Amino acid sequence: MIQGLNFIGFELSGDNTEYIHAFSTLENTYLQGQFRIATESEIEKALIKAREAFKIYRNTSAIDRKSV
Repeated sequence: MIQGLNFIGFELSGDNTEYIHAFSTLENTYLQGQFRIATESEIEKALIKAREAFKIYRNTSAIDRKSV
């Protein structure tokens, strides 16, 4: 079920109280639910985790990555 939170690494995060609503251009309607806007702090955490993951995965073959 969609909770409207952000994934940072393997953790859910929802520090902000501001939301957006997703829009379906196919049906021209807003989708159910609200999605929290990431804070600057959450974005920074995600960037740090991405940099750390890249150090490991840049030397991992595509065959090995697909099994993760």
